[in-house]
Amino acid sequence: MAGAFWRVRALTVSGKATECDVTSLAALCWKTAQTGLCQPEDTAAVARVASAMVLGQVAVAEDPGIRRAALAVTAIALARQGRQVHLLFALPGLAQQFRQATADFFDQMGLPIAAIPEAAENDLRRDCYGAPVVAAGVLQVATDHLRDRRMGLTRRFGARFLTQSLAEGTAARRAYLCGPLDVALIDGFADIAIEAAGRPVQLQDDMELINDARVAREALALALRMRRATDFATNGQGDPALTDEGRRRSERLALSFGPLWASAAWRDKTLDAALTVLFAMKPHKDYAIIHGSAELADPIRATRLSRCSLVPVQSLVLAKESGDRPDGEIASEMSLRRMLDRYRHLAGVTGPVPGLERDVWQLYALTSRNTAPTRKVRRGRLDIVAHDDDEAKWRAIAARVDALADGGGKVVLVAPFATASKESILANLPSTLRDGVVVATRPEDVEAVCADGDPPVLFAGAETARWRDPKALMVWRARPGAAIELHASWDDAAIHAVRDRRGMALRRAVGWPSTRLMAAALASADRLERRAASGYRAARTRWESAMEQAFGFTGENE
Repeated sequence: MAGAFWRVRALTVSGKATECDVTSLAALCWKTAQTGLCQPEDTAAVARVASAMVLGQVAVAEDPGIRRAALAVTAIALARQGRQVHLLFALPGLAQQFRQATADFFDQMGLPIAAIPEAAENDLRRDCYGAPVVAAGVLQVATDHLRDRRMGLTRRFGARFLTQSLAEGTAARRAYLCGPLDVALIDGFADIAIEAAGRPVQLQDDMELINDARVAREALALALRMRRATDFATNGQGDPALTDEGRRRSERLALSFGPLWASAAWRDKTLDAALTVLFAMKPHKDYAIIHGSAELADPIRATRLSRCSLVPVQSLVLAKESGDRPDGEIASEMSLRRMLDRYRHLAGVTGPVPGLERDVWQLYALTSRNTAPTRKVRRGRLDIVAHDDDEAKWRAIAARVDALADGGGKVVLVAPFATASKESILANLPSTLRDGVVVATRPEDVEAVCADGDPPVLFAGAETARWRDPKALMVWRARPGAAIELHASWDDAAIHAVRDRRGMALRRAVGWPSTRLMAAALASADRLERRAASGYRAARTRWESAMEQAFGFTGENE
Protein backbone atom coordinates (compact mmCIF):
# COMPACT_ATOMS: atom_id res chain seq x y z
CA MET A 1 0.00 0.00 0.00
CA ALA A 2 2.79 2.39 0.83
CA GLY A 3 4.62 1.81 -2.45
CA ALA A 4 7.10 4.40 -3.56
CA PHE A 5 5.07 7.27 -2.12
CA TRP A 6 5.67 7.44 1.62
CA ARG A 7 3.59 10.51 2.27
CA VAL A 8 0.44 12.03 0.82
CA ARG A 9 0.65 15.79 0.64
CA ALA A 10 -2.58 17.80 0.50
CA LEU A 11 -2.51 21.54 -0.20
CA THR A 12 -5.23 23.29 1.75
CA VAL A 13 -6.99 26.51 0.86
CA SER A 14 -4.71 28.61 3.02
CA GLY A 15 -1.66 27.35 1.16
CA LYS A 16 -0.33 25.34 4.09
CA ALA A 17 0.41 21.64 3.70
CA THR A 18 -1.11 18.67 5.46
CA GLU A 19 0.96 15.49 5.58
CA CYS A 20 -0.64 12.12 6.18
CA ASP A 21 1.43 8.98 6.49
CA VAL A 22 0.16 6.45 3.94
CA THR A 23 1.07 3.51 6.16
CA SER A 24 -0.99 5.07 8.99
CA LEU A 25 -3.90 5.49 6.58
CA ALA A 26 -3.64 1.83 5.56
CA ALA A 27 -3.56 0.76 9.23
CA LEU A 28 -6.73 2.77 9.92
CA CYS A 29 -8.44 1.12 6.95
CA TRP A 30 -7.50 -2.31 8.31
CA LYS A 31 -8.96 -1.33 11.69
CA THR A 32 -12.31 -0.61 10.03
CA ALA A 33 -12.47 -4.25 8.93
CA GLN A 34 -11.53 -5.49 12.42
CA THR A 35 -14.29 -3.43 14.05
CA GLY A 36 -16.90 -4.51 11.49
CA LEU A 37 -17.27 -1.08 9.91
CA CYS A 38 -16.55 -2.60 6.48
CA GLN A 39 -15.75 -5.98 4.95
CA PRO A 40 -12.08 -7.13 4.79
CA GLU A 41 -12.17 -7.25 1.00
CA ASP A 42 -13.26 -3.58 0.91
CA THR A 43 -10.24 -2.16 2.76
CA ALA A 44 -8.40 -1.34 -0.49
CA ALA A 45 -11.42 0.60 -1.76
CA VAL A 46 -11.72 2.43 1.58
CA ALA A 47 -8.05 3.39 1.35
CA ARG A 48 -8.52 4.81 -2.16
CA VAL A 49 -11.51 6.90 -1.09
CA ALA A 50 -9.76 8.13 2.08
CA SER A 51 -6.58 9.11 0.23
CA ALA A 52 -8.66 11.12 -2.26
CA MET A 53 -10.34 13.06 0.56
CA VAL A 54 -7.01 13.70 2.30
CA LEU A 55 -5.86 15.25 -0.98
CA GLY A 56 -8.88 17.56 -0.98
CA GLN A 57 -10.83 15.74 -3.71
CA VAL A 58 -14.39 14.48 -4.12
CA ALA A 59 -14.27 10.67 -4.17
CA VAL A 60 -16.88 8.71 -6.15
CA ALA A 61 -17.86 5.33 -4.66
CA GLU A 62 -21.03 3.31 -5.19
CA ASP A 63 -21.11 1.34 -1.91
CA PRO A 64 -22.52 3.38 1.03
CA GLY A 65 -20.57 1.21 3.50
CA ILE A 66 -17.27 2.10 1.81
CA ARG A 67 -18.19 5.79 1.88
CA ARG A 68 -19.04 5.64 5.58
CA ALA A 69 -15.82 3.83 6.52
CA ALA A 70 -13.73 6.24 4.41
CA LEU A 71 -15.32 9.24 6.14
CA ALA A 72 -14.38 7.82 9.53
CA VAL A 73 -10.80 7.01 8.45
CA THR A 74 -10.23 10.45 6.92
CA ALA A 75 -11.71 12.23 9.93
CA ILE A 76 -9.36 10.39 12.32
CA ALA A 77 -6.32 10.93 10.07
CA LEU A 78 -6.90 14.69 9.92
CA ALA A 79 -8.00 15.07 13.57
CA ARG A 80 -4.75 13.43 14.75
CA GLN A 81 -2.91 16.35 13.16
CA GLY A 82 -4.79 18.80 15.38
CA ARG A 83 -7.40 19.75 12.78
CA GLN A 84 -11.03 20.49 13.69
CA VAL A 85 -13.11 18.14 11.50
CA HIS A 86 -16.78 18.72 10.61
CA LEU A 87 -18.64 15.77 9.06
CA LEU A 88 -21.56 17.32 7.18
CA PHE A 89 -24.72 15.40 6.27
CA ALA A 90 -27.96 16.37 4.57
CA LEU A 91 -30.04 15.91 7.74
CA PRO A 92 -29.21 15.87 11.47
CA GLY A 93 -30.71 12.38 11.71
CA LEU A 94 -28.12 11.04 9.28
CA ALA A 95 -25.37 12.52 11.46
CA GLN A 96 -26.79 10.72 14.50
CA GLN A 97 -26.90 7.43 12.56
CA PHE A 98 -23.27 7.88 11.47
CA ARG A 99 -22.17 8.49 15.07
CA GLN A 100 -24.00 5.37 16.29
CA ALA A 101 -22.50 3.23 13.51
CA THR A 102 -18.90 4.44 14.04
CA ALA A 103 -18.84 5.00 17.82
CA ASP A 104 -16.95 1.75 18.54
CA PHE A 105 -14.36 2.51 15.86
CA PHE A 106 -13.71 6.02 17.21
CA ASP A 107 -13.51 4.71 20.79
CA GLN A 108 -10.86 2.14 19.82
CA MET A 109 -8.88 4.89 18.10
CA GLY A 110 -9.06 6.98 21.30
CA LEU A 111 -10.75 9.91 19.57
CA PRO A 112 -14.23 11.10 20.61
CA ILE A 113 -16.88 11.96 18.05
CA ALA A 114 -19.88 14.19 18.77
CA ALA A 115 -23.16 14.62 16.90
CA ILE A 116 -25.35 17.71 17.27
CA PRO A 117 -29.00 16.83 18.01
CA GLU A 118 -31.68 18.44 15.92
CA ALA A 119 -33.09 20.79 18.60
CA ALA A 120 -30.00 21.19 20.79
CA GLU A 121 -29.49 24.15 23.14
CA ASN A 122 -26.56 26.49 22.58
CA ASP A 123 -24.54 25.05 25.48
CA LEU A 124 -24.84 21.52 24.08
CA ARG A 125 -23.98 22.71 20.57
CA ARG A 126 -20.92 24.51 21.92
CA ASP A 127 -19.73 21.36 23.69
CA CYS A 128 -20.22 19.31 20.51
CA TYR A 129 -18.18 21.76 18.46
CA GLY A 130 -15.39 21.41 21.00
CA ALA A 131 -14.85 17.74 20.05
CA PRO A 132 -12.09 16.94 17.51
CA VAL A 133 -14.69 15.37 15.18
CA VAL A 134 -18.30 16.57 15.07
CA ALA A 135 -21.08 15.22 12.83
CA ALA A 136 -23.99 17.52 12.04
CA GLY A 137 -26.50 18.54 9.41
CA VAL A 138 -25.10 21.02 6.94
CA LEU A 139 -27.77 23.62 7.73
CA GLN A 140 -27.02 23.32 11.45
CA VAL A 141 -23.38 24.26 10.91
CA ALA A 142 -24.28 26.93 8.34
CA THR A 143 -26.74 28.61 10.70
CA ASP A 144 -24.31 28.51 13.63
CA HIS A 145 -21.51 29.93 11.47
CA LEU A 146 -23.83 32.70 10.26
CA ARG A 147 -24.73 33.51 13.88
CA ASP A 148 -21.02 33.72 14.75
CA ARG A 149 -20.45 35.99 11.76
CA ARG A 150 -23.26 38.30 12.83
CA MET A 151 -21.71 38.62 16.27
CA GLY A 152 -18.29 39.38 14.78
CA LEU A 153 -16.62 36.19 15.98
CA THR A 154 -15.17 35.00 12.67
CA ARG A 155 -13.17 38.01 11.53
CA ARG A 156 -9.90 36.67 12.90
CA PHE A 157 -8.47 33.19 12.77
CA GLY A 158 -5.58 31.38 14.37
CA ALA A 159 -4.27 30.29 17.77
CA ARG A 160 -3.96 33.80 19.19
CA PHE A 161 -7.64 34.49 18.56
CA LEU A 162 -8.68 31.20 20.13
CA THR A 163 -6.50 31.56 23.24
CA GLN A 164 -7.20 35.22 23.99
CA SER A 165 -10.66 36.07 22.66
CA LEU A 166 -12.20 32.66 23.38
CA ALA A 167 -10.70 32.00 26.82
CA GLU A 168 -12.92 30.23 29.32
CA GLY A 169 -15.27 32.60 31.10
CA THR A 170 -15.09 35.44 28.58
CA ALA A 171 -18.21 36.89 26.98
CA ALA A 172 -17.00 35.86 23.53
CA ARG A 173 -16.61 32.26 24.70
CA ARG A 174 -20.17 32.18 25.96
CA ALA A 175 -21.48 33.59 22.68
CA TYR A 176 -19.22 31.55 20.41
CA LEU A 177 -20.77 28.46 18.77
CA CYS A 178 -19.17 27.13 15.61
CA GLY A 179 -15.92 29.08 15.46
CA PRO A 180 -13.34 28.98 12.64
CA LEU A 181 -14.02 26.53 9.80
CA ASP A 182 -11.08 24.19 9.31
CA VAL A 183 -11.92 20.81 7.67
CA ALA A 184 -15.23 19.76 6.10
CA LEU A 185 -15.90 16.20 4.91
CA ILE A 186 -19.28 16.01 3.16
CA ASP A 187 -21.32 12.85 2.78
CA GLY A 188 -23.33 13.00 -0.45
CA PHE A 189 -21.33 15.84 -1.99
CA ALA A 190 -23.45 15.92 -5.16
CA ASP A 191 -26.71 16.29 -3.22
CA ILE A 192 -25.54 18.86 -0.66
CA ALA A 193 -22.77 20.95 -2.18
CA ILE A 194 -23.94 20.93 -5.81
CA GLU A 195 -27.73 20.62 -5.90
CA ALA A 196 -28.12 23.00 -2.92
CA ALA A 197 -25.21 25.33 -3.78
CA GLY A 198 -27.45 28.36 -4.25
CA ARG A 199 -29.67 27.59 -1.26
CA PRO A 200 -29.64 30.71 0.97
CA VAL A 201 -28.86 30.14 4.64
CA GLN A 202 -30.97 32.65 6.57
CA LEU A 203 -30.67 33.90 10.14
CA GLN A 204 -33.91 35.48 11.34
CA ASP A 205 -34.65 37.54 14.40
CA ASP A 206 -37.44 35.25 15.62
CA MET A 207 -35.63 32.03 14.48
CA GLU A 208 -38.96 30.32 13.94
CA LEU A 209 -38.09 27.05 12.21
CA ILE A 210 -41.35 25.68 10.80
CA ASN A 211 -44.62 27.31 9.77
CA ASP A 212 -47.01 27.05 6.85
CA ALA A 213 -45.71 30.16 5.08
CA ARG A 214 -42.10 28.92 5.17
CA VAL A 215 -42.99 25.43 3.93
CA ALA A 216 -45.18 26.91 1.18
CA ARG A 217 -42.29 29.10 0.00
CA GLU A 218 -39.95 26.12 -0.03
CA ALA A 219 -42.51 24.06 -1.97
CA LEU A 220 -42.82 26.78 -4.63
CA ALA A 221 -39.04 27.11 -4.81
CA LEU A 222 -38.76 23.36 -5.48
CA ALA A 223 -41.60 23.49 -8.02
CA LEU A 224 -39.79 26.23 -9.95
CA ARG A 225 -36.75 23.92 -10.28
CA MET A 226 -38.84 21.18 -11.90
CA ARG A 227 -38.54 20.79 -15.69
CA ARG A 228 -41.68 20.49 -17.77
CA ALA A 229 -42.16 17.12 -19.56
CA THR A 230 -39.07 15.74 -17.80
CA ASP A 231 -39.82 16.18 -14.09
CA PHE A 232 -43.60 16.65 -14.28
CA ALA A 233 -46.45 16.02 -16.71
CA THR A 234 -50.23 16.46 -16.76
CA ASN A 235 -52.21 13.64 -15.14
CA GLY A 236 -55.68 12.38 -15.99
CA GLN A 237 -57.37 15.11 -13.90
CA GLY A 238 -55.60 17.91 -15.77
CA ASP A 239 -53.18 18.81 -12.94
CA PRO A 240 -49.37 18.63 -13.12
CA ALA A 241 -47.85 15.59 -11.37
CA LEU A 242 -44.28 14.48 -10.77
CA THR A 243 -42.71 11.80 -12.95
CA ASP A 244 -40.25 9.18 -11.68
CA GLU A 245 -37.34 11.39 -12.76
CA GLY A 246 -38.95 14.35 -10.98
CA ARG A 247 -39.32 12.36 -7.75
CA ARG A 248 -35.65 11.41 -7.80
CA ARG A 249 -34.58 14.98 -8.53
CA SER A 250 -36.89 16.51 -5.92
CA GLU A 251 -35.47 14.14 -3.31
CA ARG A 252 -31.98 15.51 -3.97
CA LEU A 253 -33.11 19.14 -4.09
CA ALA A 254 -35.18 18.90 -0.90
CA LEU A 255 -32.29 17.62 1.22
CA SER A 256 -31.22 21.15 2.16
CA PHE A 257 -34.68 22.23 3.37
CA GLY A 258 -34.70 20.17 6.55
CA PRO A 259 -36.15 16.95 7.99
CA LEU A 260 -39.75 17.97 7.22
CA TRP A 261 -39.11 17.08 3.57
CA ALA A 262 -37.58 13.65 4.26
CA SER A 263 -40.83 11.69 3.82
CA ALA A 264 -41.28 10.80 0.15
CA ALA A 265 -45.08 10.52 0.28
CA TRP A 266 -45.61 13.94 1.90
CA ARG A 267 -42.93 15.56 -0.29
CA ASP A 268 -44.37 14.26 -3.57
CA LYS A 269 -47.95 15.23 -2.67
CA THR A 270 -46.85 18.72 -1.60
CA LEU A 271 -44.89 19.26 -4.80
CA ASP A 272 -47.87 18.06 -6.89
CA ALA A 273 -50.03 20.69 -5.18
CA ALA A 274 -47.33 23.37 -5.63
CA LEU A 275 -47.00 22.56 -9.35
CA THR A 276 -50.77 22.82 -9.75
CA VAL A 277 -50.92 26.20 -7.99
CA LEU A 278 -47.92 27.49 -9.92
CA PHE A 279 -48.75 26.35 -13.45
CA ALA A 280 -52.42 25.31 -13.61
CA MET A 281 -54.30 27.78 -11.37
CA LYS A 282 -54.93 31.32 -12.63
CA PRO A 283 -55.77 34.36 -10.46
CA HIS A 284 -59.35 35.70 -10.65
CA LYS A 285 -60.40 32.45 -12.31
CA ASP A 286 -59.39 29.62 -9.97
CA TYR A 287 -58.75 31.69 -6.83
CA ALA A 288 -58.94 35.17 -5.36
CA ILE A 289 -57.31 36.93 -2.40
CA ILE A 290 -60.05 38.42 -0.17
CA HIS A 291 -59.10 40.25 3.04
CA GLY A 292 -55.73 38.52 3.18
CA SER A 293 -57.07 34.97 2.76
CA ALA A 294 -57.26 32.74 -0.31
CA GLU A 295 -60.68 31.77 -1.65
CA LEU A 296 -60.74 28.96 -4.22
CA ALA A 297 -63.39 28.56 -6.92
CA ASP A 298 -63.40 24.75 -6.68
CA PRO A 299 -63.44 23.59 -3.02
CA ILE A 300 -63.46 19.91 -4.04
CA ARG A 301 -60.25 20.39 -6.03
CA ALA A 302 -58.69 22.26 -3.09
CA THR A 303 -59.59 19.44 -0.70
CA ARG A 304 -58.13 16.83 -3.05
CA LEU A 305 -54.85 18.74 -3.46
CA SER A 306 -54.51 19.46 0.27
CA ARG A 307 -54.97 15.82 1.28
CA CYS A 308 -51.63 14.31 2.49
CA SER A 309 -49.83 17.59 1.74
CA LEU A 310 -47.54 19.37 4.19
CA VAL A 311 -49.48 22.63 3.78
CA PRO A 312 -52.98 23.44 2.49
CA VAL A 313 -53.48 24.84 -0.99
CA GLN A 314 -54.52 28.19 0.48
CA SER A 315 -51.01 28.66 1.94
CA LEU A 316 -49.45 27.85 -1.45
CA VAL A 317 -51.70 30.43 -3.13
CA LEU A 318 -50.75 33.08 -0.55
CA ALA A 319 -47.05 32.29 -1.00
CA LYS A 320 -47.45 32.59 -4.78
CA GLU A 321 -49.20 35.97 -4.61
CA SER A 322 -47.26 37.43 -1.67
CA GLY A 323 -44.07 39.29 -2.49
CA ASP A 324 -42.92 39.80 1.11
CA ARG A 325 -41.59 37.38 3.74
CA PRO A 326 -44.41 36.59 6.18
CA ASP A 327 -42.24 34.88 8.81
CA GLY A 328 -40.24 37.82 10.13
CA GLU A 329 -37.33 39.96 9.09
CA ILE A 330 -34.13 38.25 7.94
CA ALA A 331 -31.16 39.47 9.94
CA SER A 332 -28.45 37.93 7.75
CA GLU A 333 -28.12 35.67 4.76
CA MET A 334 -25.41 33.89 2.78
CA SER A 335 -25.35 31.09 0.23
CA LEU A 336 -24.46 27.56 1.22
CA ARG A 337 -21.70 27.51 -1.39
CA ARG A 338 -19.99 30.52 0.16
CA MET A 339 -20.14 28.95 3.61
CA LEU A 340 -18.48 25.77 2.31
CA ASP A 341 -15.82 27.85 0.54
CA ARG A 342 -14.74 29.21 3.92
CA TYR A 343 -13.38 25.83 4.99
CA ARG A 344 -9.61 25.56 4.71
CA HIS A 345 -9.87 21.92 3.57
CA LEU A 346 -12.99 20.80 1.68
CA ALA A 347 -13.55 17.22 0.49
CA GLY A 348 -16.31 14.63 0.37
CA VAL A 349 -17.74 11.41 -0.97
CA THR A 350 -20.66 10.80 -3.29
CA GLY A 351 -22.23 8.21 -5.53
CA PRO A 352 -21.85 8.24 -9.33
CA VAL A 353 -23.51 11.35 -10.79
CA PRO A 354 -23.37 12.43 -14.47
CA GLY A 355 -21.42 15.65 -14.96
CA LEU A 356 -20.00 15.58 -11.43
CA GLU A 357 -16.46 16.52 -12.46
CA ARG A 358 -17.65 19.63 -14.31
CA ASP A 359 -19.94 20.84 -11.50
CA VAL A 360 -17.37 20.23 -8.74
CA TRP A 361 -14.78 22.21 -10.68
CA GLN A 362 -17.04 25.13 -11.62
CA LEU A 363 -18.53 25.62 -8.14
CA TYR A 364 -15.65 24.79 -5.79
CA ALA A 365 -12.48 24.52 -7.93
CA LEU A 366 -12.08 20.92 -6.73
CA THR A 367 -11.30 17.75 -8.63
CA SER A 368 -13.15 14.45 -8.40
CA ARG A 369 -11.73 10.92 -8.46
CA ASN A 370 -13.58 7.78 -9.39
CA THR A 371 -12.20 5.27 -6.88
CA ALA A 372 -13.89 2.22 -8.41
CA PRO A 373 -11.38 -0.11 -10.10
CA THR A 374 -11.79 0.23 -13.86
CA ARG A 375 -10.39 -1.77 -16.75
CA LYS A 376 -7.39 -0.31 -18.51
CA VAL A 377 -8.11 1.59 -21.68
CA ARG A 378 -5.79 1.29 -24.67
CA ARG A 379 -5.29 4.85 -25.82
CA GLY A 380 -4.64 5.81 -29.41
CA ARG A 381 -3.11 8.82 -31.14
CA LEU A 382 -4.56 12.32 -30.95
CA ASP A 383 -3.78 13.74 -34.39
CA ILE A 384 -3.93 17.55 -34.42
CA VAL A 385 -4.91 19.31 -37.65
CA ALA A 386 -3.94 22.98 -37.38
CA HIS A 387 -5.80 25.82 -39.12
CA ASP A 388 -5.17 29.55 -39.32
CA ASP A 389 -8.71 30.63 -38.39
CA ASP A 390 -12.22 29.31 -37.78
CA GLU A 391 -13.28 29.71 -41.40
CA ALA A 392 -10.50 27.47 -42.66
CA LYS A 393 -11.18 24.99 -39.86
CA TRP A 394 -14.85 24.59 -40.73
CA ARG A 395 -14.11 24.25 -44.44
CA ALA A 396 -11.80 21.34 -43.61
CA ILE A 397 -14.32 19.79 -41.21
CA ALA A 398 -17.07 20.04 -43.84
CA ALA A 399 -14.84 18.26 -46.35
CA ARG A 400 -14.03 15.50 -43.85
CA VAL A 401 -17.72 15.06 -42.91
CA ASP A 402 -18.63 14.82 -46.59
CA ALA A 403 -15.97 12.15 -47.14
CA LEU A 404 -16.79 10.11 -44.02
CA ALA A 405 -20.58 10.23 -44.51
CA ASP A 406 -20.41 9.30 -48.18
CA GLY A 407 -22.07 5.96 -47.50
CA GLY A 408 -24.99 7.53 -45.62
CA GLY A 409 -23.64 6.97 -42.10
CA LYS A 410 -23.45 9.35 -39.17
CA VAL A 411 -20.41 11.41 -38.14
CA VAL A 412 -19.91 12.57 -34.54
CA LEU A 413 -18.65 16.13 -34.03
CA VAL A 414 -17.26 16.59 -30.51
CA ALA A 415 -17.63 20.32 -29.79
CA PRO A 416 -16.05 22.30 -26.92
CA PHE A 417 -18.06 22.34 -23.70
CA ALA A 418 -18.35 26.16 -23.83
CA THR A 419 -20.31 25.99 -27.10
CA ALA A 420 -23.43 28.13 -27.00
CA SER A 421 -25.69 25.45 -28.53
CA LYS A 422 -25.60 22.48 -30.86
CA GLU A 423 -27.43 24.53 -33.47
CA SER A 424 -24.53 27.00 -33.54
CA ILE A 425 -22.20 24.12 -34.45
CA LEU A 426 -24.46 22.83 -37.22
CA ALA A 427 -24.77 26.36 -38.64
CA ASN A 428 -21.10 26.18 -39.67
CA LEU A 429 -21.80 23.24 -41.99
CA PRO A 430 -23.63 23.20 -45.32
CA SER A 431 -27.32 22.36 -45.02
CA THR A 432 -26.83 19.18 -47.06
CA LEU A 433 -24.47 17.72 -44.44
CA ARG A 434 -26.34 18.61 -41.23
CA ASP A 435 -28.61 15.54 -41.24
CA GLY A 436 -25.59 13.23 -41.13
CA VAL A 437 -23.92 14.92 -38.12
CA VAL A 438 -24.41 14.21 -34.41
CA VAL A 439 -23.04 16.92 -32.08
CA ALA A 440 -21.73 15.95 -28.62
CA THR A 441 -20.42 18.43 -26.04
CA ARG A 442 -20.19 16.32 -22.84
CA PRO A 443 -18.34 13.06 -22.11
CA GLU A 444 -21.61 11.26 -21.39
CA ASP A 445 -22.93 12.37 -24.80
CA VAL A 446 -19.85 10.90 -26.48
CA GLU A 447 -20.27 7.66 -24.53
CA ALA A 448 -23.94 7.36 -25.51
CA VAL A 449 -23.23 7.94 -29.22
CA CYS A 450 -20.30 5.50 -29.32
CA ALA A 451 -22.38 2.86 -27.52
CA ASP A 452 -25.00 2.90 -30.30
CA GLY A 453 -22.52 2.00 -33.03
CA ASP A 454 -19.09 2.75 -34.43
CA PRO A 455 -19.41 6.18 -36.12
CA PRO A 456 -16.40 8.29 -37.14
CA VAL A 457 -15.47 10.92 -34.52
CA LEU A 458 -14.04 14.38 -35.21
CA PHE A 459 -13.05 16.86 -32.50
CA ALA A 460 -14.24 20.25 -33.77
CA GLY A 461 -12.21 22.63 -31.63
CA ALA A 462 -9.40 22.74 -29.08
CA GLU A 463 -10.05 22.49 -25.33
CA THR A 464 -7.84 22.21 -22.27
CA ALA A 465 -7.07 18.78 -20.86
CA ARG A 466 -9.75 19.02 -18.15
CA TRP A 467 -12.49 18.85 -20.81
CA ARG A 468 -10.60 17.18 -23.69
CA ASP A 469 -9.27 14.06 -21.95
CA PRO A 470 -12.63 12.67 -20.63
CA LYS A 471 -14.16 12.89 -24.12
CA ALA A 472 -11.18 11.18 -25.74
CA LEU A 473 -11.32 8.49 -23.04
CA MET A 474 -14.94 7.72 -23.95
CA VAL A 475 -13.94 7.23 -27.59
CA TRP A 476 -11.06 4.92 -26.67
CA ARG A 477 -13.28 2.84 -24.39
CA ALA A 478 -15.59 2.15 -27.32
CA ARG A 479 -12.75 1.75 -29.85
CA PRO A 480 -9.45 0.87 -28.10
CA GLY A 481 -6.39 2.32 -29.78
CA ALA A 482 -8.35 4.36 -32.33
CA ALA A 483 -6.80 7.54 -33.76
CA ILE A 484 -8.72 10.76 -33.02
CA GLU A 485 -8.66 13.67 -35.43
CA LEU A 486 -8.68 17.05 -33.63
CA HIS A 487 -9.21 20.17 -35.75
CA ALA A 488 -7.89 23.28 -33.98
CA SER A 489 -7.46 26.89 -35.03
CA TRP A 490 -5.75 29.90 -33.50
CA ASP A 491 -9.19 31.42 -32.86
CA ASP A 492 -10.24 28.63 -30.46
CA ALA A 493 -10.69 29.84 -26.87
CA ALA A 494 -8.08 27.47 -25.41
CA ILE A 495 -5.45 28.57 -27.97
CA HIS A 496 -6.40 32.25 -28.00
CA ALA A 497 -5.44 32.56 -24.32
CA VAL A 498 -1.80 31.62 -25.00
CA ARG A 499 -1.13 32.44 -28.66
CA ASP A 500 0.22 35.94 -27.91
CA ARG A 501 2.58 34.84 -25.15
CA ARG A 502 6.21 35.65 -25.86
CA GLY A 503 7.46 32.11 -26.46
CA MET A 504 4.47 31.18 -28.62
CA ALA A 505 4.71 34.34 -30.74
CA LEU A 506 8.43 33.72 -31.29
CA ARG A 507 7.80 30.15 -32.47
CA ARG A 508 5.16 31.40 -34.90
CA ALA A 509 7.55 34.05 -36.20
CA VAL A 510 10.34 31.56 -36.96
CA GLY A 511 7.89 29.29 -38.76
CA TRP A 512 7.55 26.20 -36.61
CA PRO A 513 5.55 23.37 -38.20
CA SER A 514 1.87 24.15 -37.60
CA THR A 515 0.98 20.81 -36.00
CA ARG A 516 3.91 20.90 -33.59
CA LEU A 517 3.18 24.54 -32.75
CA MET A 518 -0.50 23.81 -32.04
CA ALA A 519 0.47 20.92 -29.75
CA ALA A 520 2.82 23.27 -27.86
CA ALA A 521 0.01 25.83 -27.54
CA LEU A 522 -2.36 23.19 -26.08
CA ALA A 523 0.29 22.08 -23.59
CA SER A 524 0.85 25.70 -22.57
CA ALA A 525 -2.92 26.21 -22.07
CA ASP A 526 -3.05 23.06 -19.90
CA ARG A 527 -0.22 24.36 -17.68
CA LEU A 528 -1.90 27.76 -17.41
CA GLU A 529 -5.17 26.16 -16.29
CA ARG A 530 -3.47 23.98 -13.64
CA ARG A 531 -1.54 26.95 -12.29
CA ALA A 532 -4.68 29.06 -12.04
CA ALA A 533 -6.61 26.26 -10.33
CA SER A 534 -3.99 25.71 -7.64
CA GLY A 535 -4.22 29.29 -6.39
CA TYR A 536 -7.85 30.11 -7.12
CA ARG A 537 -9.47 29.06 -3.86
CA ALA A 538 -6.52 30.27 -1.76
CA ALA A 539 -6.66 33.74 -3.31
CA ARG A 540 -10.42 33.99 -2.87
CA THR A 541 -10.27 33.00 0.80
CA ARG A 542 -7.39 35.40 1.50
CA TRP A 543 -9.32 38.25 -0.11
CA GLU A 544 -12.47 37.57 1.96
CA SER A 545 -10.45 37.36 5.19
CA ALA A 546 -8.68 40.64 4.36
CA MET A 547 -12.00 42.39 3.72
CA GLU A 548 -13.42 41.16 7.02
CA GLN A 549 -10.34 42.27 8.97
CA ALA A 550 -10.27 45.66 7.26
CA PHE A 551 -13.97 46.56 7.37
CA GLY A 552 -15.44 44.18 9.94
CA PHE A 553 -18.88 42.62 9.73
CA THR A 554 -21.66 45.06 8.94
CA GLY A 555 -24.60 42.78 9.70
CA GLU A 556 -26.08 43.29 6.24
CA ASN A 557 -27.01 40.50 3.88
CA GLU A 558 -24.15 39.29 1.73
